Amino acid sequence: MKQVEKYYSLIKNWHSKASEEDYFARFMFEYMAFIAFLTTQWKSEEDIMQLKQNHGRVTDRDYIQALKYDPYLNDFWVDLTLRSTKDKDLAKNLKDLVAFLKQEPLKSDDRWWHFDGFDINQKPRTKKRAGVLESVGDFSNLVEFWYAVRNNLFHGGKNPSIERDKELVRFAFLTLHFFVEKVLLELKELRRVYPATWEDFWHRFKSGEAEINTKPDGRGATGNIYECAFLEEHRYPILLLDRQLSHQEIIHIINDELAMSGDMAGEKWSRIKSAAGSKKKELEAYFGQTIESLNKAFALSLKIK
Repeated sequence: MKQVEKYYSLIKNWHSKASEEDYFARFMFEYMAFIAFLTTQWKSEEDIMQLKQNHGRVTDRDYIQALKYDPYLNDFWVDLTLRSTKDKDLAKNLKDLVAFLKQEPLKSDDRWWHFDGFDINQKPRTKKRAGVLESVGDFSNLVEFWYAVRNNLFHGGKNPSIERDKELVRFAFLTLHFFVEKVLLELKELRRVYPATWEDFWHRFKSGEAEINTKPDGRGATGNIYECAFLEEHRYPILLLDRQLSHQEIIHIINDELAMSGDMAGEKWSRIKSAAGSKKKELEAYFGQTIESLNKAFALSLKIK
């Protein structure tokens, strides 16, 4: 975890540096923050290998494809672009970018546009134009746009004295800067969730076997779902990978899991009581009806006090 936090500090410094220079330099710093976040804070190489389903070396391109493939971040971004409540300029920048690319498509490797898989040989045939965005909510191709501008710029393919290149880099910076600041960093600042494999985490978290960080800064203070139930209200909402959970939702999940335990509820109940500690009033308010039902249905003697 120390290495993760060390990288996170570096990412935030690069992100801050991206606000100080011209658009060419700003985009370079922002992209450094972006790709470092993906590779050190978002998914491990093992996660990417599972997505790729082969044994090839993991590259930045694989992280880009994984991001394009991610349904949660895709939906989150589309929601932001539709609401545009965090930045009034976002919708305008995206609209202008869509129009700009339709007039002058970005010249890059056209195989990766309109494609979120990992094996380019399996790309289905498409008549859609490469180098363009289909709409302001076209997240997959926007990610490809960032990567293509990065490749052109880092390999000397963009000229700061050419108006078209200046405009492309400006659009790339403005949209990527918003994504890093309002999506990646805000999600990180809310809560850290691990392990990264969502289905495995969700199953183990609901059963009390996995922990999350319970502080907004993502440092220390880990707890399982039972301990989360007795956190102060200001610690909520808790960010899990595909949504934010309120205190009441956490209580509801535990009650469901407890009820489904049937006559084997005793062990789970002892862990809930242990997490509650001296909070007997909360224990009764949150789980009293479920315990009463279990006692009646299975002749148990689970006690609140």
